[in-house]
Amino acid sequence: MKPDMLEGEMNLAPGFPIPPNSDYKTYHNYIDEVLPAESPYLYGLHPNAEIGFLTATSDNLFRTVLEMQPRDAGAGSGGGQ
Repeated sequence: MKPDMLEGEMNLAPGFPIPPNSDYKTYHNYIDEVLPAESPYLYGLHPNAEIGFLTATSDNLFRTVLEMQPRDAGAGSGGGQ
């Protein structure tokens, strides 16, 4: 790859310009400071795609929490003898 191939206006996605040619630390600073948080738009998806993902993630989280609840096998038997 030649450096002149990266000259000019290039974008990672619409409205998200590529970082300037620099070192590793500068790339990290660029990502943290300039690029927005991940969003469906960044991947070319409709904003509602995130709603489906977050709903599925929440369902999985709450299902896991419920499965971790202790189960009382002797409850309701009234046998207490």
